[in-house]
Amino acid sequence: MQVLLREALQTYPDAHHYIFLSGQDYPARPLTEYIEYLGREENRDRCWMNFYAMAPGTQFYTVLKYPRSYDLKARLGNKVYALVQKLWDVYYSRRPRMKYPVQFYRGSSSWVVSREGALAMVKFLDSNQGKAMQKFLRKTHVSDEIWGATALLNSSAKEHATNWDTDGQLVPGTMKEENKVYHHYIDWDPERENPALLNSGDLEKIDASGKWFIRKVDAEKSQDLLDILRQRQIL
Repeated sequence: MQVLLREALQTYPDAHHYIFLSGQDYPARPLTEYIEYLGREENRDRCWMNFYAMAPGTQFYTVLKYPRSYDLKARLGNKVYALVQKLWDVYYSRRPRMKYPVQFYRGSSSWVVSREGALAMVKFLDSNQGKAMQKFLRKTHVSDEIWGATALLNSSAKEHATNWDTDGQLVPGTMKEENKVYHHYIDWDPERENPALLNSGDLEKIDASGKWFIRKVDAEKSQDLLDILRQRQIL
């Protein structure tokens, strides 16, 4: 993701925002309207990224204490890595990681950042503190949901993050889980998939949410919904 952000900054220097989307995302509203929205004066430097400060008692805080490494797993293979993980579990259950190079923040990997925000993130990542953060996250579970918010909210552009003036001022540990400032409609109904695979039956809720994108969709199982949304792009 970091590589993609750097490449986007270099390839599209005139863009005022950069959006991270997955292959299971789709526009819920016309992209022409979205571009107009992002281009408004009050939004030019604004960033939309879910976040909360990771601290004892917050969601997923334990991933900072007990290491995991999927890169190492890929290099060693399942059997050898399983042994390494067992040794780590024994060691870190007695000596959990409690010293962190930065204040970590976590939030959805679906985000939109202004060019100023993206440049500030990269500048932070290239700093000594940013490099220490990246080294720490190499052995951290769900690091894809940590690095972006941590980079932005430890950078000079943190005040451009939506809700920084409120949620960002809280003592770490006050917010137990991420706020919901992103531009996505996602259904986390526990009775459905994780998250729900959307179809035309979700259209009313999608429209009522006012969100710009939806997640998640499948080319076959969400075909009825996608057909409707494609027509919106044409119109």
